[in-house]
Amino acid sequence: MPGIIENAHLGAGGGRSVIAAMRVADLIIFVIDIDKTVHLQMLLDELKALNVLINKPKPKIFINESSNAIGLLVESNRSKLSEREIQMVISEFGTYNARIRIDENITIEELIGFVSSKNHYMRGIVALNKIDLNSDYEKVAGTLSSKYNIEVLPISATQNINIDKLKTAIYRNLNIMTIYLKPKDEDIAKPLILKAQSTVGEAAAKLHTEILDNLKCAYISGPSAKFNRQRVGTEHVLKEGDTITFIKNR
Repeated sequence: MPGIIENAHLGAGGGRSVIAAMRVADLIIFVIDIDKTVHLQMLLDELKALNVLINKPKPKIFINESSNAIGLLVESNRSKLSEREIQMVISEFGTYNARIRIDENITIEELIGFVSSKNHYMRGIVALNKIDLNSDYEKVAGTLSSKYNIEVLPISATQNINIDKLKTAIYRNLNIMTIYLKPKDEDIAKPLILKAQSTVGEAAAKLHTEILDNLKCAYISGPSAKFNRQRVGTEHVLKEGDTITFIKNR
């Protein structure tokens, strides 16, 4: 589900509603007029102040709580933080027995944001609107893209320019895929939207948990199959365009 932010400040009271939207949105679309590109920086700054980080990957921090661990054991640390600093931050948030692995160089602020679950890591793209009013729109789009490391789609809503490209970009950035369900005795396959890299079991569960509970196997045709109508189990990873037939236990 995408969330859309247009040319505007979030406002003092807007933060709560934005955070609420973040919890259910998979993608943020910034709709920025080509003559108001400064608004993108303002919006990104305001979101950062609300601990919403756009196009920043979640830090590679792994904290495995375990009753077998005595205290906080830092097994691997590729950051410049000391073991003591790491242990202090993690214990502050109520974890006292765990195995810890940090696989990249992070700051103490990033560690706090991760452990506290305060930071929200969101995908974002820009719809650069009203390009029909500025012939230099490709240069403007390129400058924004390189400066903020964000995908920029030049569009004109009133002139219907590049709207299909925007739709394609939204689909791609939502990290979803379409597969097709083909019941055993039917010729027509019906589409189903899933998260990319979903398994056969996850596809069955999305339809109904009863289907998953009674699932014997599935027959797959398409990009993820080694051959037509390959028989697979629940752990098989699906790909865009697959056709699947569920077979239930008798």
